[in-house]
Amino acid sequence: MTTDTIQNISINVPKNDLKFFKTMAKKMGWTILSKKKSGIDKALEDVKEGRVYKAKDADDLINQIDKENYYSKIDHSIEQAENGDVIKQQDGENVEQFIDRLLCTK
Repeated sequence: MTTDTIQNISINVPKNDLKFFKTMAKKMGWTILSKKKSGIDKALEDVKEGRVYKAKDADDLINQIDKENYYSKIDHSIEQAENGDVIKQQDGENVEQFIDRLLCTK
């Protein structure tokens, strides 16, 4: 296959079909490139879209959002952690340095 015959496309594939799609692509000699958003990119998108909460404490926050949504967010965070979609604090890095790195302030 020469590069002048390659067409780049973008498709959305349901997660439960991804394994099949990758197998099919491999057999066809296709290359699959995927871009995952980082946790910071997702958080910045949430802020941009207004999906943020201001609360005086954790109890106030839980009262502001419905419990189903609250537990859904916890489940999503657990899934992200299990998939390795996390940014870890580096050895020797204090909390302030970690947050600065996350927010790209330094």
